[in-house]
Amino acid sequence: MKRKRGCALAIGPSPAVATDRPCLWRESAPAELSLRREGKFWAFGWNVVRIDGHDLEQIVEALDAVPDRPRATPTIIIADTVKGKGVSYMEGTAEWHGGAPMDEQLAQALAELGGKQ
Repeated sequence: MKRKRGCALAIGPSPAVATDRPCLWRESAPAELSLRREGKFWAFGWNVVRIDGHDLEQIVEALDAVPDRPRATPTIIIADTVKGKGVSYMEGTAEWHGGAPMDEQLAQALAELGGKQ
């Protein structure tokens, strides 16, 4: 991935993760909420790119596709993510958004993510 200058770029979460109440968002038609958010950026002339925020290849491809021109159309990359992805007791729960695990929980999380303990 090369460095780019000049073009406005924003990266944001999808509406389903933009709250500490993910269940509320999921139950109230996240597709509709996502389209409204995308539509707002499109209405202001932004290029909207939606990706899986857990897929490094998609992230790199989206960043590489941003124009390298100062007057290019601004781009927002909306990353669909799940809080706590990959950790069984954290995934999809808001309580871990800003919370720290205890030592045993940390060891479990690192093991589930394939990290060093």
